[in-house]
Amino acid sequence: YAVEVLGVPLILVLGHDQCGAIRATIDATEGKMNAEGEFIHNLVERISPTVKEAQANGLHHIDEITDLHIRDTINEMIGRSKLIADRIESGKLAVVGANYRLTLGEVHDIVTFGNVNE
Repeated sequence: YAVEVLGVPLILVLGHDQCGAIRATIDATEGKMNAEGEFIHNLVERISPTVKEAQANGLHHIDEITDLHIRDTINEMIGRSKLIADRIESGKLAVVGANYRLTLGEVHDIVTFGNVNE
């Protein structure tokens, strides 16, 4: 709605350090937690491909995995939405992935698709 009807020029995908959803998925993937509740099960199911990919590539720190999940989320969004992909390509939309560092009070850019300056 926001992209098509309102013509927003920017989508921000914002993660944060020490994310509980990422931690729960890491723990479930390593067999340290049973994700039986419907909500947590759905989260773990959506995040686990990123956790497995990260671990297969030697990434084990929660913040590294969070950064990868931000990238994966954006790639999935662009891949699933022709509208978003077309708007990025035409220069009408940018998608930025960032990670909020709670302890520092800082936002760190992870990835940008499109031109943020327009």
